[in-house]
Amino acid sequence: MAQGQGEIDEEQAPSSSQGRRQEVRQQYKANASISRAGTASQYQAAVIDLSSGGCLIRLLKKGDFEVDDLVDLSVQSSDISFRARGDVRQVREDGTVLGIRLQSLTARGKALIRELIQELESGLLTST
Repeated sequence: MAQGQGEIDEEQAPSSSQGRRQEVRQQYKANASISRAGTASQYQAAVIDLSSGGCLIRLLKKGDFEVDDLVDLSVQSSDISFRARGDVRQVREDGTVLGIRLQSLTARGKALIRELIQELESGLLTST
């Protein structure tokens, strides 16, 4: 995919002060499903990493998502389960890896994610 079509060149990516994510992300594996907001067509996915502000997911089959698409995301694992609305910030590789910014996560949901990340950082949990 050519740069400018949803892929960010890491060397040219903006710094945190220019809108790039500021939350610490932890590698984490979980099942997920994602759909464009307002549509019924869902794609199965796997979470690659997670923060209280977003996540990186890999679709099990290629989707037609584009940067700035509004999406509904559902994440489920033995450690955490949440739903959130977000927007696509990155489309990588062959269109199967998406960077999602979480927009409408409840305070409780954010707190659960922060707690999970702290447990991952401290070694109390491992990403399986």
